[in-house]
Amino acid sequence: MGRRCTAPARLDYRLRLLCVVGAWLALLSGCAGAGGATGGDPAAVVEWQVQGSAAADGAALAVRLDRDRITTAQWVTLEVEVHAAEGSAVRLPAPAAVEGGALRVERVHTAPPELVEDGTVRWLRRFELQPFLAGDYTVPALHVSVAGVPGAGTEPAADTNLTTEPIPVTVVSVIDAAEPAPRPRAVPDPVAVAPRATQIVLFAGLGLAVAGAAAAALFWWRRRAARIRAREAFVPPHEAALGALRELAAGDLPERDPLAFHHAVADVLRRYLERRFAVRAPERTTEELMLIVAGADWLDDVQRRALHAFLARCDQVKFAGARPPAPVARGLIDTASDLVTALRLVVEENPEEEHAREDDSRGDAVAV
Repeated sequence: MGRRCTAPARLDYRLRLLCVVGAWLALLSGCAGAGGATGGDPAAVVEWQVQGSAAADGAALAVRLDRDRITTAQWVTLEVEVHAAEGSAVRLPAPAAVEGGALRVERVHTAPPELVEDGTVRWLRRFELQPFLAGDYTVPALHVSVAGVPGAGTEPAADTNLTTEPIPVTVVSVIDAAEPAPRPRAVPDPVAVAPRATQIVLFAGLGLAVAGAAAAALFWWRRRAARIRAREAFVPPHEAALGALRELAAGDLPERDPLAFHHAVADVLRRYLERRFAVRAPERTTEELMLIVAGADWLDDVQRRALHAFLARCDQVKFAGARPPAPVARGLIDTASDLVTALRLVVEENPEEEHAREDDSRGDAVAV
């Protein structure tokens, strides 16, 4: 009686066979490409070039262009990067300010503010421009406004305006940029059959190449799966803060441990401010944090006073030994929820400060 092959065994055999066939095809195509002429557009891979920069009052602006000569079938990528002090309000160029002549902005991506090692905050916005007709065009001069943060006992610093020079871009026709057709290569002379020992070495090398290709494919698949899981696990700052406040409201921590409750509710709001505005709120005292908030335009005067009162009430329990009744303590949850919602509405009313969507290949919304 013959052995019965189960479904998992058949699947494993087919997967291994598919890997071997794919490795063979990759090896053959690599060998064929090694002996032929180099293909591809030489302008497709170009390092970033710093086309313009400006600096003043501790703020720095850099503008990068991936290439300054393209065809009508290609796109050019423009990157604007700003470094400024922590807590500064930076206004990056809008898409309308970047378009010049027949260069149109097709995609915009704005990265979240990021704290860097030198203690400054980095703002980054990238534009993808598409030409319409061949010719010589210019990316206009770009203007960036940086509003500083006052120190203790000082007035708000004046705005710093940074401006770069215009950037020339040359667009040529696809027909003019086309390369001449390659000439046919001469047919090489016949190659003698390798001896037996050479064949053994050749097959051994082929086996190693197949194993390496399979290992590379497995590594790529696992890395891609890890990226997808991390992207799906991302939670916007306001949703994370509101979720944490709902958990506190559903528990009995205000009645059971008032001190731990005030630590927890203050930490939720401080961590929200850290993720939303790139400010180290959990590490600062209330007075230090309010100095930063006073120099920014995140909240109006009423909301600033509400934030100060909220943090002061938490500090009285955390450091002064106050123990308010449980209903009064629970009211802090509603106050924190109102502050988070108010900050979210400020973002919706100022679309220039929102983060643009990623390109169509990813389709993910970027949230600070």
